[in-house]
Amino acid sequence: MPTRIGHEIAISIPHKTTLDCRVAPHESRRGDLVSPQIVRTAPSIPLDEHPDDYGNARRRMTAPAALFTLSGDATLHDSRTPDAMNRAAAELPIIPSTVRDTSLTG
Repeated sequence: MPTRIGHEIAISIPHKTTLDCRVAPHESRRGDLVSPQIVRTAPSIPLDEHPDDYGNARRRMTAPAALFTLSGDATLHDSRTPDAMNRAAAELPIIPSTVRDTSLTG
């Protein structure tokens, strides 16, 4: 079944700021896209897109001091079958000393 997905995030930025956005369909769902994801910013700025260590799309940008909006829109085919779940999975605490610098800068 075709399913439209998307997001619109607006933030007020007091000074030029580097942003790291990971809001996109996972690489494993690329074959399900009926139309490519269209990503827009307002004001319009260049985006650097590359995958992170887990195959997720990662977009880095430098937003100007302004009301800044990032939006994405796509349509994908979805079977409506629930994703497999591991009910034994546990939530682990984030220990700051174990977070790699590349999580924020890489």
